[in-house]
Amino acid sequence: MVKLKSNKIAMIEFQKELSGLRENYISIRNSDFNHKEFLALIITYPSLLVAAADDHFDEKEQELLISLVIGLLEEFNGTDLVPEEIASYEVKYLAEYSYLIHCMPEWKEKFLSFLLLFSNQELIEIQSTIKRMLVDVAEISAGISDKEKDVIDFINSTYLT
Repeated sequence: MVKLKSNKIAMIEFQKELSGLRENYISIRNSDFNHKEFLALIITYPSLLVAAADDHFDEKEQELLISLVIGLLEEFNGTDLVPEEIASYEVKYLAEYSYLIHCMPEWKEKFLSFLLLFSNQELIEIQSTIKRMLVDVAEISAGISDKEKDVIDFINSTYLT
């Protein structure tokens, strides 16, 4: 009973932190992310850091990140997106990824620190997903470079259990 209560408190804290970070982000960006869309942005953010580690966010990396974010949105919504929705999300997320690469100092610690909340037992599977995504993005363009490996190691050792 105590564990169930602590998990419930952790989930409330998760939702509170997600809402706070989302509100901060959308007030600065003047964007219209709902909670699920913003959560997908946070989950894919570490992979964006890997993709940008070599200072070049190439087309293969962009395509993979969009594919990953679309998969997350479909899972969150329990339904497949239609082509028009996919095209709209592609434009939206590529714009946000570009912004986040250029404004990394402002958002990096905030987004990565949020990953610590995924250590809750009910959310631990998301950590595994993020770890897989990190490697997938690194491997998409000619294998894992030393810079990409450094970013992966840093994220895994500091923010993921």
